Amino acid sequence: MVRAQLAAHAELHPAADQLARTDDLYDHGLTSLASARIMLAVEGELGIEFPERLLGKALFSSIGRLTDACAELVDARSGSVTRGVAS
Repeated sequence: MVRAQLAAHAELHPAADQLARTDDLYDHGLTSLASARIMLAVEGELGIEFPERLLGKALFSSIGRLTDACAELVDARSGSVTRGVAS
């Protein structure tokens, strides 16, 4: 899901599906406007809200960081372990 939102809202080079979890998204073309669009799309799709403590450039620095944050918020909301957030 995170990779799909990246593909839909950011012009990354190479594309999101070609990047590793740890690749720096800003080095691959992520902009602050795209990160805001991705945040809103992810929040809407997962039914979560990123708390202020997570908001910042670090959250969007890699697919892994964003995926882990999403999974943590979904798990906290539902009390279960989340699968498939990265797809």
